[in-house]
Amino acid sequence: MSINTTPTAPVTVNGEPLEFVQDFTYLGSLISKHNGGQKDIKKRLGKARCAFAKLQNICKSNQYITKTKIRLYNSNVKSILLYGSECWRVVKGDMAKIDAFHNRCLRKICRIFWPNKMSNVDLYKKTGCNSAVLEIKRRRLRWLGHVLRMPQDSIPKVDWDGHHLEKGNEDGQR
Repeated sequence: MSINTTPTAPVTVNGEPLEFVQDFTYLGSLISKHNGGQKDIKKRLGKARCAFAKLQNICKSNQYITKTKIRLYNSNVKSILLYGSECWRVVKGDMAKIDAFHNRCLRKICRIFWPNKMSNVDLYKKTGCNSAVLEIKRRRLRWLGHVLRMPQDSIPKVDWDGHHLEKGNEDGQR
């Protein structure tokens, strides 16, 4: 896969040329030539839905207190959902989907169903959790701190120095 590069000689391994692909999975994250992180976000949401579905018996059970259910959710579902979120290129619609899924899971854990209503702020107070959007922003700031402390010749530092000053937005609002 090549992004914004000029054609070069094919890369070979043991005399076999490597195939060019549109997207591939690396360390559990989907790397895509098109759509930035949107495909990865959809994949993460799907994996998190599957993980939460496996916890349904625990969420419906009276045997466990809410605090234990929240801890299981954070370790088994939220970690899958937000894996690699430090580097996502996210638009508002994607953030809304992530936050909606997160809030839906918390409401199921706390057994808050329609017509009973609870604001998101009250939900976060009750569960001791934050919004997924806030968590992503914190993770990005933490990652930025790591990048700023890296040596000047490290790949993330070189990439960040080249892109943080760019103006404009080709994919929509961020």
